[in-house]
Amino acid sequence: MVTAEEGRQALLRLDGLSVPPVENVGRSAELRGARKPVPWPVPTLVVHQDDAASAACARALQGLVQARLAPSAEARQTERNDAVPPEVWIRPLPAVLKRASGQRVIELWLPPNPVATGDLLPLNAGT
Repeated sequence: MVTAEEGRQALLRLDGLSVPPVENVGRSAELRGARKPVPWPVPTLVVHQDDAASAACARALQGLVQARLAPSAEARQTERNDAVPPEVWIRPLPAVLKRASGQRVIELWLPPNPVATGDLLPLNAGT
């Protein structure tokens, strides 16, 4: 699986996209003393505007992100359980949040990496 920064670099190579730096929103909230946002369980495109052009752009990005998250040939050959990429959701910006004005904004939210965050489940979880 690619890192968030590797995915950002791939998106930067596409014409017409402005891709800001990767932000760990959980860490940013922690540093501000604010509540951490609830993470999305799968990669999710959050669309700020409710119009046909934004929806079409989100669907196009959905395909690009899905392809980028596809497992490597090596992972497919080993048939690991985690070799299948998660689906990529498209969701509207929650109504309680402020929409970006004057710009088309689509945010890509990635679920936390359990290895990086230390949130691994114990082997006997659920037993």
